Amino acid sequence: TVARFAKFVAAVRHRTTAEIRGLSNLIVSEGGDDRYRSRVAASWRNPWLDGPPPSDHPVVHVSWEDALAYVAWAGARLPSDLEWEKAACWDDEERVTRRFPWGEGEPCDFSERVANCRDLAWLKLVGEPIHNHYEDGFARTAPVGSFARDTASSGAVDLAGNVAEWCADLP
Repeated sequence: TVARFAKFVAAVRHRTTAEIRGLSNLIVSEGGDDRYRSRVAASWRNPWLDGPPPSDHPVVHVSWEDALAYVAWAGARLPSDLEWEKAACWDDEERVTRRFPWGEGEPCDFSERVANCRDLAWLKLVGEPIHNHYEDGFARTAPVGSFARDTASSGAVDLAGNVAEWCADLP
């Protein structure tokens, strides 16, 4: 979360890659395609250039090096790609690999909110044509752990939605 990352930053006086460079990449929708565009002053402290993010949301604008520094401080490590895949998709109870933590169906296949994904709120925010009817209630990030169905059997949350995660072997 933003709050946990802020504790780390304060404890070790870490400056993120985005803060050092003075810019970071934002996803900008252009003609129906999402593209990354550099924006001056974008960082974990002000991800969308409209003020600080809520403390219970996932931290964004964190480089692989920032993630490594954080997990070292926390006494943890980044998972390998294979560990991440297992955490996200393996169902311990049924002993099967699923496409999503909740099963095979796309988020838009459900009437309930199952994950924070690109949806109506996002499409409205960026002014794109609406091509699906899934609505999770968040145009950007959601508070960590907001969707019970997006909880893997490993206990990991938000692996099918919210933000992308870094893995140890994918810098």
